[in-house]
Amino acid sequence: MLHVLSRSSLDVGWLETNNSPLENNTQTIIRFKPHDEPPSRSSMWRFGYNTPHNYNDNQLFCGGFQRQWDRNGGKCGICGDPWDGVRENEAGGRYATGIISRKYKEGQIIDVQVKITASHFGYFEFRLCPNNNVHKPATQACLDQYVLHQPSGSVRFLEQGRPQTYAIKLKLPKGLTCTQCVLQWKYNAGNSYGMSNDGRNCKGCGKQEQFYGCADVAISPADNGSQGNGSPRPNLVQEQIVESRPQLIPTFVNGDGATCRGVQAFRFINSFADSWCQSNCRQGYCPMIYCTPACQKLTVYG
Repeated sequence: MLHVLSRSSLDVGWLETNNSPLENNTQTIIRFKPHDEPPSRSSMWRFGYNTPHNYNDNQLFCGGFQRQWDRNGGKCGICGDPWDGVRENEAGGRYATGIISRKYKEGQIIDVQVKITASHFGYFEFRLCPNNNVHKPATQACLDQYVLHQPSGSVRFLEQGRPQTYAIKLKLPKGLTCTQCVLQWKYNAGNSYGMSNDGRNCKGCGKQEQFYGCADVAISPADNGSQGNGSPRPNLVQEQIVESRPQLIPTFVNGDGATCRGVQAFRFINSFADSWCQSNCRQGYCPMIYCTPACQKLTVYG
């Protein structure tokens, strides 16, 4: 669930997860602390808005693992409500009041901060839908058109396996304006064992717990022109930020000639795992949960 604190608030951005090893039921709260991020629909009341109180705003996890995957085939409401349940966090629902809780500028880089108090591995993703009608539910298809990138080009922010605070920058698409956009946060956990596509049973593979949150925002033109309709302007092309191109990254080997690569579970969820390990390990950040032992000491050749 999406919470946001203003610049004037205390630095208490956090994501809190409690999980019993005997239960497949995780409760998650996420808070962001940038100057340009909105509270989630379910949590606005915590930040002074006169909105309905959702005391279970830490339980937007699709109804739980079994309900999402066994009963609903992996489907979930876009804001974390159960697929087969009442969509209280979508337009028409109790917590979707239509209040625009923050305004951005087109193409702006926004800062978010996430504090993990109990690691579930996995990754975060953020999406945006120019909905422009607070009474109409947004769709996942619309959200999937605008997956927000980090300035580095990555669309997935990896939870690195230990409790800590994460600072994340996200870039809004150039040419995209809206009177009402839905901002979606997704956390795909990676702490459960599952079956990979090639038949391996591995941690982080296959079906995982998922958590979502939605907020209503507005994006105005960067040039102070007229408000757009939520679509890119004809004379602008939505900026395409791609992952690092493998052909431009040199091969990194250690003194024994072993190639630095991402571990299997990491490669399964991220096709650029090898490039990520090679780049980050060379700079001194080399988590063993993501990168092979060969990455620990690197020398660049060529």
